[in-house]
Amino acid sequence: LGGWPPPHHCYDTQLKIFVYDLPEKTRGVLHCQHGQWGLEALIPFWLQQGSCSTTDPDEADFFLVPWHTWCDRMVLRLNQTRREISKIYMDLMRRHEEFLPHWTRNGGRDHIFIFSDQGMNFFPEWKDWIPHSIFLLTEALTPHCGPTCYNPWKDVLLPGHTDYFRYRSMLSYNRPTEERNLLFNFHGRYPGLCSLYKDNVVRGRIIEIFHGKPGVSVGGFTDDYFERMGLSHFCLVPMGTSSWTNHLYEAFFAGCIPVILSDGFEVPYADIIDWPSLSIKWPMLNVGMDLYYFLLSTPMAELKRMKDLVDAHACWFDYHEVLERSSGSDAGCSPYLGIIRALEKRRLLLHRSPGRFWRHLS
Repeated sequence: LGGWPPPHHCYDTQLKIFVYDLPEKTRGVLHCQHGQWGLEALIPFWLQQGSCSTTDPDEADFFLVPWHTWCDRMVLRLNQTRREISKIYMDLMRRHEEFLPHWTRNGGRDHIFIFSDQGMNFFPEWKDWIPHSIFLLTEALTPHCGPTCYNPWKDVLLPGHTDYFRYRSMLSYNRPTEERNLLFNFHGRYPGLCSLYKDNVVRGRIIEIFHGKPGVSVGGFTDDYFERMGLSHFCLVPMGTSSWTNHLYEAFFAGCIPVILSDGFEVPYADIIDWPSLSIKWPMLNVGMDLYYFLLSTPMAELKRMKDLVDAHACWFDYHEVLERSSGSDAGCSPYLGIIRALEKRRLLLHRSPGRFWRHLS
């Protein structure tokens, strides 16, 4: 897997995580590590290689329930509909004594589920079956689900996964500030190019307003997309079919300052990363020439400062842990460290339930 190192120490955490063995739902990390849903396979794999993994349920702080949901759907062409996916989840929970024997220890509050790329839309019954469990999510506002699908006191927002070959190619085009000759770029799906985006106003405005403007490269897909990112000071990050998009994390690998144009996009690891210092978030309904002139007025020294921070923080989104980790007192820099830190905080809040009934024994 991209030259991963041998077993690791989980950033010296004291956490112990039990990963359930569900072979019918995890058909192999080599098959399922691709695409933005690859984190469903990579996170359990990483945990199982580390000292924080345990097979002793009595010492476990958390229990991870692995299922390559989107790999099944997108790669293996299984469980295509919401009904099919929900059926599997509900069968899993109905038979929890068989598949998840430690569920009742704490009423599911110490169990972790991974939902990537609108995954919760395919299991709306979660409110009935796993309402108190911890969710690892790529978005806070899942379409047709809204804010009730994300509870910041228990759930953890994650960056999307970028394929190993893809981000390595982006890194190769990451050029110094002084060598960049484009103000900003955006290339991807937009109304008229893809029916799924017919109501995406912000992407339509980007094409309508900025196409042909000096120092700008916007449009549909292009073979030299990575090169254009590497030549741009800023990368526009408009909402996709939902509030989040992998364009944000790709910008970091290209050394391109992100301009987030999605009002509902809640960024991951906000308690670790100082997002205002290395990115811009602009109201998406105010996309116009004011944005163009604002970006154009950015001094070269500020461009370089922000670009250096973008480069320094790219490792937080590198699920293959190729980028160098930060030095000094910081324990490291990777999406897995972000998960570990979040779970350490949640462990402090978690207490074992005394059960449904109890009484004083005299």
